[in-house]
Amino acid sequence: MKDEVKVTHQDIVDRLQALHALAPVDQTETVDLYSRLPFEMAQPFLPFSVKREDFERDASQLKPPLATCSEYLEFAWHKANDARALSVLRSLGHMRAWLFLAGLGDIVQQHFTPPTAQEVPYFGKQQLLIASLLCQFPWQKHDDDEWRDMNNPFKVLGGLQVIRLQQEAYTIVRAALDARKST
Repeated sequence: MKDEVKVTHQDIVDRLQALHALAPVDQTETVDLYSRLPFEMAQPFLPFSVKREDFERDASQLKPPLATCSEYLEFAWHKANDARALSVLRSLGHMRAWLFLAGLGDIVQQHFTPPTAQEVPYFGKQQLLIASLLCQFPWQKHDDDEWRDMNNPFKVLGGLQVIRLQQEAYTIVRAALDARKST
């Protein structure tokens, strides 16, 4: 999959406005989104202290979204393996932004929302698997094979249950990639 920003500036603004309509706003996702806009368009979403030259310097150093996602996935898997709920939620915020920017908003909408701890099973491992497959990240080297329930971290899923969730993730990604090929 060619890695570049596949959405328009207006798509990003629309997403930011939709996120700001929710409370509280996920700062990890919004920063990743507004950093891809020209300064003038990003300004309504920026903290007052951000200067144009700093913003533009940082923006000029951004990598393509899927490359950024791939580089981050090792850290995200580590947090999921350690059952670090808040870190996982922040990681998923980054994933939502980077996948949206890569033109995969349909996957974000269906499989990465809503961003609340009670609604992210297995410390986000299925979402991380989806992102890993999309980024061609070697997730098997980073998964500890202990898929835990966020509401009961001492409960670890059995092998067949994990395999079923992994197969579902492969099916989701395969369908998304097939849909992109046909457009």
